[in-house]
Amino acid sequence: MKKIIVLLFSILLLTGCTDINEDIDPNRDIVAEFNENSNFILPLLTSEEDIDMTEYKKIEGFGGYSLVDIDNDDSAMYLYENETTEYIVSGYPDVLDEYFITYIVTTDPAIDVYGYSVGDTIDSDTLIERFENESFTVNNTVETMFKFELSNLSIIIRTEDNVITVIQVRIEATNNEDVVF
Repeated sequence: MKKIIVLLFSILLLTGCTDINEDIDPNRDIVAEFNENSNFILPLLTSEEDIDMTEYKKIEGFGGYSLVDIDNDDSAMYLYENETTEYIVSGYPDVLDEYFITYIVTTDPAIDVYGYSVGDTIDSDTLIERFENESFTVNNTVETMFKFELSNLSIIIRTEDNVITVIQVRIEATNNEDVVF
């Protein structure tokens, strides 16, 4: 009888632990697929521990911080006036968890997201079709902004005269404790 209890307990323990990462964050596969279709220097959900902080200027914020590859006091305006990328590091999968890159904003034409880069001229129907083919849904599309969502991953592409000016990517974290930042 003891052997049966030990065997059943072992099976229960093994089956309960086989996919622990999936239980913690079922969206990691979606992010992995996104990272395969983009070329950010720091991919989405890069752990804070894996970032070489000497390469970036750190700008403290509420509930996280930004990393920019420039040394400029007005980095928010610099981003929109120059070719650069900003990485936001915050808690994930919940805002109180360990820090990862959860939000990226780029104006750098060297960055590619699903075949699109800043500076590309786009046809809105082709753009929408491309992301729908990748299982994204279209949300809040206006003439100068296209928002695509897949689970808790969103991509916003901003345009001016049908030319991409900014690409934003975000993985939404939960806020189980209703923390206000």
